[in-house]
Amino acid sequence: MANIALLSSMPRLGGLAMPPFSQAQRYWYHWFMATERGAKAIADDRKSFTHLQWENWGPDDWFDERTFEQVSKSFDNPDWVAVTLHSYRVRCGEAEPDARSLWLEDPIKEKKTLSLPAIYIQGDEDGVNPPKVSENVHEKFTGPFQRILLQNVGHFPQREDPESTAKELTLFLDARVERLSAGRV
Repeated sequence: MANIALLSSMPRLGGLAMPPFSQAQRYWYHWFMATERGAKAIADDRKSFTHLQWENWGPDDWFDERTFEQVSKSFDNPDWVAVTLHSYRVRCGEAEPDARSLWLEDPIKEKKTLSLPAIYIQGDEDGVNPPKVSENVHEKFTGPFQRILLQNVGHFPQREDPESTAKELTLFLDARVERLSAGRV
């Protein structure tokens, strides 16, 4: 689940504001990927780079090496490095977004709040976006909003606790369907 924990500190909904130093330290890899030397290091050893992230982003032993080996096969995709680097470079303002997404990105950046129903599922041991930085994320949403912290879960709730994540999403979506069926948006 993509975490949007820094929304509460942003002047706009879209784009990443310069984070506080404590958060910048957790985002070291964003800046690393923005440099040519970092990009080359990742291209040369994407598996070690990603393994380090997995180690840092969650509780000890949240994954086993067999699982990582299975997932790491996807890093061999010829587009993986370019797509990954571009994604993070755009977030930091170091690259232009894909022109095909501007129809959505530009209007979102202009928004101060969103009125749509939203759920924010986060692990209480997220090593990238600790729960402290998402405490006020609800302020960016004027529609129905739920923030759910999963215990003993890090940055990947859908992978680390798929049952709880699916349960919470189902409850959230069922409530939306019920509201729509009753004519309440």
